[in-house]
Amino acid sequence: MNQIKNHKWLKIILSLVTLVSISVILTGCGKSNASGSKDEIVKVGVVGTADNPIWKQVNKNLAKDHIKVKLVSFTDGILANQEESNKDLDLTAFQHYAFLHQEEKTKHYKFSVIGQSYLVPLNVFFKEN
Repeated sequence: MNQIKNHKWLKIILSLVTLVSISVILTGCGKSNASGSKDEIVKVGVVGTADNPIWKQVNKNLAKDHIKVKLVSFTDGILANQEESNKDLDLTAFQHYAFLHQEEKTKHYKFSVIGQSYLVPLNVFFKEN
């Protein structure tokens, strides 16, 4: 029971660290909105929509700084990297280093890693005999 309780606290702490990290990474990365509003818009390419609740909280955290994250969802990372290379995105938040380096090598992209956005748990199961 103590192990389960400790696991819950670990998840809570990791969640808080993740939200703070994303907020820090995005601060100052945006462009002014063309409509003249005070909010800075940061277009972030993501794959899928599973992490939308995280980004909703990020937007709440950044609201006081007048920064808004606009998610651009893709079905795969190849298209997201093309859009970032074309400067249609400010950032991407979906790929691991191996995929990024392979894309840079084969397509000659010149991306800069500015930080790690968040960690996604990998569920690994085994059958005990």
